[in-house]
Amino acid sequence: MLPKIDVAIVNWNTSKSALESATAYGSSKGVEVEVVLFDNASEPAERSVLEGAGEGIEITFNEANLGFGRAANMALEGGRGDYVLVSNADVRPEPEALEAMVDAFDQAPDSGLVGPVFQEPDNYHDELPGPGTLLARTVAGNFNRKRITDPAPGTVVVVGQPAGACLLTSRRAWEESGGFDERFFLWYEDVDLAQRMRALGRRNLVAGSAVVGHTGGESISGLDEAGQDRERLKSLNLYAGKYHPGIAWLIRLVTPIALALRATGRKLSGLRGAPKRLGPGGKETGA
Repeated sequence: MLPKIDVAIVNWNTSKSALESATAYGSSKGVEVEVVLFDNASEPAERSVLEGAGEGIEITFNEANLGFGRAANMALEGGRGDYVLVSNADVRPEPEALEAMVDAFDQAPDSGLVGPVFQEPDNYHDELPGPGTLLARTVAGNFNRKRITDPAPGTVVVVGQPAGACLLTSRRAWEESGGFDERFFLWYEDVDLAQRMRALGRRNLVAGSAVVGHTGGESISGLDEAGQDRERLKSLNLYAGKYHPGIAWLIRLVTPIALALRATGRKLSGLRGAPKRLGPGGKETGA
C-alpha cells in the first residue's frame, strides 16, 4: 500500500503557479497524494483562474487573508494521510521527491520536519536563530544566514530549520506539535514549528534525493516593502518573546528604529533614482 500524503498549498494572488504546483504534486510517484489548494482571499481575477481549474483539484476559498500558518492548518484539518506536507504555491516537486521525503522520515525514528533539496541556488536551509542573531536581524534581515550544503542523493542531513517553502512530517508529529502557531501571520511560522519539533525530541532533516523547483517570493512580491518589513519584524518579535524573552525587550525597543531607518533608506533610494528635471537652458535642477 502506498503512503498517503495530505498536501496543503497556500495561495495568495499566484493562482497560475498554485495550479501548476498542485498538478506537479498530483503527479508524484510512489505515494498517494491528496492536494488541497487554499486560497487566502486573492483578488477577483486571481480567484477566477482557480474557479476555472476544472475537476481533480480540491480548492478552498476564504473570504479573508488568514496568513500562511492558519491557512495551512485549516487545509490539513480532517485529512486522512499518514503524512502531511505544506507548500508554497511556487514549488514544483520532481515526481520522486515526495517518496524520497517519506523514506527519509521513516528511516529516522525521531524525525520531525523533512525538507527537500531546491534546484535554485538561492534557496537555503538554516540553523535556528539565537538571541544575538535575532537582534541583528531586526536591522539586517539576512544576518548570519548559513547556507547548509545540500546532501547527496540517497543521504540526509540534520538541520535546525528546513526551508519553509516545502515541509513534510507525519500526521502524528503534526498533531503532536499542534501545527503552525497561528499568531504568526507571515514569516517565522516555519522557524517556530522547527523549534517545537526539536523541543519534542525530533530531528529536522533535508533529504538529498528529494528535489523540487522553487521560484521564490511570488506572493511576497504582492506586498510593498514597508508591509514586508512590518510583518517580518512583527513575527520576529513574537518568536523572540517565545524563545528568548531575555532579549525580547531590546528587540521591541529596536524595532521602530529599524522600521524608520528602512523607510528613510527607501526614500533616499527613490530620490537617487528619480529622473532629473531640466531648467532653463537644459540645466539639471534635481528632483
